[in-house]
Amino acid sequence: KFFDGPRALLITLCALPFCFIGAYLYTLLSGGHVAMLIGIVLIFLVPVRRILTRLRGHLPNKGVAAAGAAYGLLVGGTTGSGVVLLSILLAAGLQGPAVIATDAGISIVIGAVKTLVFQSTGMLPLSSWIMAAVIGVAALPGAFIAKRLARHLSLKVHTAILDAVVIVGGAILIVQGFSGS
Repeated sequence: KFFDGPRALLITLCALPFCFIGAYLYTLLSGGHVAMLIGIVLIFLVPVRRILTRLRGHLPNKGVAAAGAAYGLLVGGTTGSGVVLLSILLAAGLQGPAVIATDAGISIVIGAVKTLVFQSTGMLPLSSWIMAAVIGVAALPGAFIAKRLARHLSLKVHTAILDAVVIVGGAILIVQGFSGS
């Protein structure tokens, strides 16, 4: 009902080839380089998200297609870039449940592509699948606690806290990448 099929198709078709490329390039990096890349991208995403949010409803289809391609490359080779997709959808004029539904549809397809690339290159062993499941289960209580805490914060304060956490996390990854940890 809320899923925006035409926009989802446009973004997915533009993102998929670049997602393959980004995911493959990611498999070629060493551990330190991966940490630095993810850290740099996370820090970079804070101003990108703010810029795209300002474009709310003003991004034409050509812009949506270009943003979808950039998103594909970014999401293929990094983690934490899902916020860019949300910002693209908002900039394209989607609102409320349409953003959530369309984001979910696109994310399922892109996530499957990333998984396929990582699995086919041997970068996703069974131990990683098990660790992902454990982390997912362990994160569930935190999501409910965060939801309760977020109700008491203004959107501006909540966004500022998230931006700060993303920047600090990115900086830590960059330092770890340089130190080889």
